[in-house]
Amino acid sequence: MAPARHPRHRRPPAPDRTAEFPKSPCQGLTLYQALDLLQHLIATWDGTCLTCRQPVPWQPYDTT
Repeated sequence: MAPARHPRHRRPPAPDRTAEFPKSPCQGLTLYQALDLLQHLIATWDGTCLTCRQPVPWQPYDTT
């Protein structure tokens, strides 16, 4: 059933136009998953291994 409207308002109200934001792949991580993700990010920040200074190929981090 449609909601009641004021008698002098002939048109229904315009629907809200809220933007759909893409869901983050990191949404809902536990504390330990977030720490692991941050450690990976910091360790490969400049693109080289901190131990051997070899280039680290960029690859997406799996958050599952």
